[in-house]
Amino acid sequence: MSSTKEADRIYRALADGVRRQTLRELPEGETVSISTHVEAIAAGGFSTGDGPTHETVQLSLYHTHLPLLCDAGLVEFDEDQKVVTMTTLGKTVHSEILQPSQELLENDDFEPVQ
Repeated sequence: MSSTKEADRIYRALADGVRRQTLRELPEGETVSISTHVEAIAAGGFSTGDGPTHETVQLSLYHTHLPLLCDAGLVEFDEDQKVVTMTTLGKTVHSEILQPSQELLENDDFEPVQ
């Protein structure tokens, strides 16, 4: 696989706030149950228009977000055990892209280019 295709998959996975939140919520080196992760995502403000419900969050994770994160190599999802784990690549993307971006946005001196 070319590095361009890999980069495209990663950036596609990061293009959605729920998927970025998923990477932020997963503890490094730990396997998390989907039910625990659904709670964290719902508490973090996931929106479907009418407000988050556990069912809408879980369906969205199962059918959209986790498959894209898995395809990008950022998480591993065990459907039988119903657990998700961040991969080494996911940890790198979190520490090298997501965390610095979040810190920049939280900086009081940051002014977006218009």
